[in-house]
Amino acid sequence: MNEQTPGSTVQSTAQRQGPQRDADTGFLQAHAVVAVLDERIAQCRQTQQHVGVTHLGFRGLRELSETLGDGLNETVSSTIAELLRPLEGDGWLLGSVSSDRFLIATIPCGDRGDALVALGDILQRFAQPLLIEGMELFVQPLAGASMFPGDGDNAQRLLVCARQAFATGMVKEHAGLLSYSEDIGRQMQRESRLIADLRSAVSREQLQVRYQPQLDLRAGQIVAVDASLNWMHPEYGEIDQAEIMRLAELSSQSIAIGE
Repeated sequence: MNEQTPGSTVQSTAQRQGPQRDADTGFLQAHAVVAVLDERIAQCRQTQQHVGVTHLGFRGLRELSETLGDGLNETVSSTIAELLRPLEGDGWLLGSVSSDRFLIATIPCGDRGDALVALGDILQRFAQPLLIEGMELFVQPLAGASMFPGDGDNAQRLLVCARQAFATGMVKEHAGLLSYSEDIGRQMQRESRLIADLRSAVSREQLQVRYQPQLDLRAGQIVAVDASLNWMHPEYGEIDQAEIMRLAELSSQSIAIGE
């Protein structure tokens, strides 16, 4: 996987700069990744090869960056980018989504297994702590992966699948590489439906608060009352409070529910 593909060259800093490049990392901006990845997919379609795509992020890095401040946040992002940069020289496709999220596509691979191994090897670059201004910072990488041709036949579809796998990993506190599957797709479809329906459920006051009294058996008195929020969805059944609040955060409905 370290052989340089014909015609690929190690880019200088000047070559990496441009309107489609991220100013901090020098990687392609997310919208520019689509066009380049579609070209790679077209090539692999002709040669019957595979391409692995990953949405790479780091658990807890945003919270850590808020603690460290904006200055160190940029330093952390640059340090991560430098660990990834050699891949670009080997012909991989690198893109920036944000300061802590990256898009990566492998060079053409012989089969799905080779592509998955290649993507998994990326995570090993972060096995050691990052050295930031004399401090050792341990980061926990999480990657959602999708594959051509198995998971989609165009760049947009593959990027969506990789992002969905990443999002599922974040919710389930998964570590490492999580590959897209039909089950993940169904889960994300369910989540999208619930988020859309939650908006109308709030406006129509369809959420219910249930009260559970706490008894002191010795005194024979109610000493406290627990309240929980519930939602009976017509298709998915009862949705508990924890999931309602998670969906609310994703859909910016927290304030409306709180009221």
